[in-house]
Amino acid sequence: AVRKYLTERKDRLVAKVQGKVDQQVAKLETRRQEAQQELLAKLGDDQKLITQLASLIGGTPSLDSTSIPQIGKAISFDKLKR
Repeated sequence: AVRKYLTERKDRLVAKVQGKVDQQVAKLETRRQEAQQELLAKLGDDQKLITQLASLIGGTPSLDSTSIPQIGKAISFDKLKR
């Protein structure tokens, strides 16, 4: 009877802790996605400015206007996941 109680108690505790871990992982994943989108948006805006500046001075930008978002998509953030 004691062993059964302890096993059930352990299982409930593990389930409770796992639920909290899952919640935290979900929150971190959401934050990671938001930060990634924000970074890509900022890089896109900066790239537009570089392109405009280069056209004003008669040069050509070092990166075309679509390369920054493609670079961002190529970066793998999967290592941050568990």
